[in-house]
Amino acid sequence: KWTAEEVRLAEATADRTWAALVQARAEASLRASEEKYYTLFDSMDEGYCIIQMVYDSDGKAVDWRFIETNSAFHKQNGLPESTGKKMKELVPDIEQKWVDLYNSVAVSGKSLRIEESSVPLGRTFDLYAFRVGKPEERKVAVLFTDITQRKKAERALAESEENYQTLFNSIDQGFCTIEVVFNEEGVGCDYIILQVNEAFVKQTGLVDVIGRRISEILPGHESHWYETYGEVVKSGESTRFENVSEELGRYYDVYAFPIGKKEEHRVGVLFQDVADRKRREANQELLVRVADRLADTEHFMDTLGRVAEKVGLHFRAKHCMFGEVMADRSEVDVLHSWNAEGKPSLVGVYQLLEFMTPRQVDDYLSGTTT
Repeated sequence: KWTAEEVRLAEATADRTWAALVQARAEASLRASEEKYYTLFDSMDEGYCIIQMVYDSDGKAVDWRFIETNSAFHKQNGLPESTGKKMKELVPDIEQKWVDLYNSVAVSGKSLRIEESSVPLGRTFDLYAFRVGKPEERKVAVLFTDITQRKKAERALAESEENYQTLFNSIDQGFCTIEVVFNEEGVGCDYIILQVNEAFVKQTGLVDVIGRRISEILPGHESHWYETYGEVVKSGESTRFENVSEELGRYYDVYAFPIGKKEEHRVGVLFQDVADRKRREANQELLVRVADRLADTEHFMDTLGRVAEKVGLHFRAKHCMFGEVMADRSEVDVLHSWNAEGKPSLVGVYQLLEFMTPRQVDDYLSGTTT
């Protein structure tokens, strides 16, 4: 049988053993936790440090001391071994703004995320700072990444886009970016207008087109436009061509080229209305054909007939006539009349006012073209 003293001894031994066991478990758990912390601490790409603010005799924050740093610390800020050192020992001219930023976190306890540059370090940082430890310790943890190259790339891209927009809106030619719509057979059947420049309106006469299908804007738009742009998407090759838009009453010189990824179905279109040029070319061709006819013709009336035919067909007229105006009798003698199919000949003598208005008669008699 156990005596009272033996029971007390056994209970004390059990208590001490249990306390030792609990402490051992806690220490093991702490070591495991610290091991995980340091593994994470040294394996991440971001720079990480714990700093403690340094104050002068007046209580003003003037510097900070590095308490801990991870292995990525030097890569991200370029500083040498820093643990235990003050920042101004390493970089004497570091900006006061950094001291003020970290001190505000240490004092207020409010975390801070910013992008900020340092001239002495020649770097721009994306950083997150938060207070650690007891408030009176004035310690701050800083997680940071050097984003200098990214910011340079962003500035270069912004400058490039600005230059692009300047060029985009300064050229006389119309320009638009479109997304081609394909039917089930894989043929271009429509397109959506994504972007236009300032000259687009002048070259087309169309407004408020962004985001809309061309079939909605121009229901009668010819299928050859869809098909051509669809081929640019499928082939991945640019093309230059001239074609007509009957609904717009314009003739275009067009350069179309693929933009972006093939699956986006995007095409850039640079174009110019050349209807005036095409008319001049057609008129010149007519004059050449008429001159050729005149050179091969011996008889005057035959010459008139051939010229009348060419002129009538060129202008899609119903009649083209040559006649002699007899002003003293207010008559016109139509010597030859070319007539479209199904139309009667107008050869004969007519009262002048049957063919002309009084103003046209006055213009004719004064030698003015009307």
